[in-house]
Amino acid sequence: MSAFDRMSVSLSILIFYLFPFIVGLLAAALRIERLRPAMLVGLAVAFFGLFLALDTEGELDLLGVALAALSALAISGNILVSGKLFRRGMSPVSLALWVMIGASVVFAITLASSGGFRWPDSGTGWWAYWGSVVFVGIAFIMFYAALDLLRESRTALVMNLEPIATIVMAVALFGEAFGATQWAGAVLVVLAIVGVTLAGRKG
Repeated sequence: MSAFDRMSVSLSILIFYLFPFIVGLLAAALRIERLRPAMLVGLAVAFFGLFLALDTEGELDLLGVALAALSALAISGNILVSGKLFRRGMSPVSLALWVMIGASVVFAITLASSGGFRWPDSGTGWWAYWGSVVFVGIAFIMFYAALDLLRESRTALVMNLEPIATIVMAVALFGEAFGATQWAGAVLVVLAIVGVTLAGRKG
């Protein structure tokens, strides 16, 4: 989030979504799984699709780039370590619980050092608060369940759908404009995932 304060959201997200490449390269380097040509092509096509879909704008900021890149490294480490824990028998629900407990501690310390936490002060705020708790919890469990099933590189590739889904929901719920180039980018992301899946079945 701090990267958003330094440069545009679209650029920050694009840099963050270098993490599928990082996961693929590290997984291959650590001999967790092979980086097959189809996966490498799929990662490149999906990233280009995101570039088109996000309609990136604004100037690069060195600190902003560093923060976004650090986030990419962090999620890459999370995926690789989690995959190892699953192979040792840990369940997705258990891991999601421990990750959220750890994150809560970190956020509590951060909030305490930056002025404290403010509770919602309206009915709408409380609905949004509890909705976030429920949906984030479900998202964590589903993410780790997918990682347990798909392995590291493929999960990282599929996660390219996150910003696409966000954009589509913004169009559907809030009527935001979505140009032809952005639609083309979204289609490329989907095609990349489908292509890698089909190649995996043939291989």
